[in-house]
This record gives sequence, C-alpha cells and structure tokens, in this order.
Amino acid sequence: MNPAMELFRASAGGLPALDAYLQTHDLTPGLATGVRELFLSFLQTNQFDNAELAASVLAVLWQRLGNFPEVLRNRLDHLQLQFRRAESAEAYAKVRAHTLDALGKAVDLDEHEFAFRAAVLTADASFFGYRAGGTAQGFSAALVLADLVAASHRAQRAVGSPWLPRFVSLMAGAVQAMLSERLPADEQAQADRSLRQLAAEVGGLLPARRHFPDDREKAAHVDALLKDLADKYGG
Repeated sequence: MNPAMELFRASAGGLPALDAYLQTHDLTPGLATGVRELFLSFLQTNQFDNAELAASVLAVLWQRLGNFPEVLRNRLDHLQLQFRRAESAEAYAKVRAHTLDALGKAVDLDEHEFAFRAAVLTADASFFGYRAGGTAQGFSAALVLADLVAASHRAQRAVGSPWLPRFVSLMAGAVQAMLSERLPADEQAQADRSLRQLAAEVGGLLPARRHFPDDREKAAHVDALLKDLADKYGG
C-alpha cells in the first residue's frame, strides 16, 4: 500500500488516529501531494464520502506543513462537497458561515483566486438557502444579492478563474429569480441597490459564450438575462 493511502486509511479513525500515524511517519509535501491525488481520484469515481474526508485531512496536513494557500484550497474543496450534499436551509447556513471564514483568511493572505471562490460559494449557499425557505437562518433576497455583489467585486481580480463560469451562471439565475419577486419595501430598496451594482458589472462578463463555449443555448440565455438586468438597472 502506498504511503498516501496508508495515511488516508489511518485518518478514517479521526484526528487521534491521524496523529498516531504521523508519530511514526514523516509528514512531507510529497506525502500531502499523494493524498491530493487520492482526493482527485475519489472525485472522478464519485466516491464523495472519501473525497470529503481526503479534503478535510489535506487541510490539516498542509496547515502542519505551513502552506496556508493549500490549506485554503482543500478547505474550499471540502466546503464545496458539503454544499453539494446540503438539502436544508440549516445545512446551507452552515456552509455559508464556514465559507465566510475561509474568505476572511483568503483576504488576509492576499489570495485573490481563493477569495473569489469563497465569495462565489458564499453566494451559492445564500441562494440555495433562501430557496430552501431559510428565513429563520437569516436568508433573504437582499442577502443573496449582497453576496453576489461581493463576489462580483472579487471577480475583477480573478480573470481566468475556473470558477468564473459558475459565478456568471449563478448571477444570471439569481437575478432572474430576484427580479420576479415582490419584496417588502425596505428589502426591495436594499435589493435595488445591489441590482444597480451588479448591472454595473455586466459589461465585464459579456458575452457569455466566453464562459460557455460549448453551450450556445445557455450562453444566449445568460446574455439575455444579464442584458435585461443592465437595461433595467444600468445607467
């Protein structure tokens, strides 16, 4: 059995078991890289339980190695898997809270790509938490739009990010949903402010075919939604 798999299997027993393993084995960047390869393999074969555990373990390993950008990478991978599994407003609220913490750490480290990913995941959790009826957890249309605005500001420094198509798709879908809602006057005022800010960012995101080169129908749909936003709230 290769050392990365040995470490991974030991980690299934929790942090004490991982610590016991590392007492008799050297922790090196190469070993952590091997666990990262396992993580990617688990993703490709839809072994999401194993992938989630591997991402969690990787965050611990890289923290002990003092490589904090890699801590962020794997922490966000772990949170993304939790987001994919979330089925309730409570679960989305938990993801959002942890992702905001990761966002703060990314900003402190001046890691623009990971800050953008964290901001996008925060907005995604807000949107799905709101759609899941998460009023009691603090979700609202205004919060969704505010989180989208925060992500749009981060997008300016994340050109070429593999998460940019996800953000554009999320923005189009969320804006479409928000424009169709009737909100209380005070919340509508907050939403309108955010929508004006998002409309100002539309020019930098179009044309959508840049983000969805293999899906012309989706690109055209996203273009139409974002142009509608710009027409209503731009200027």
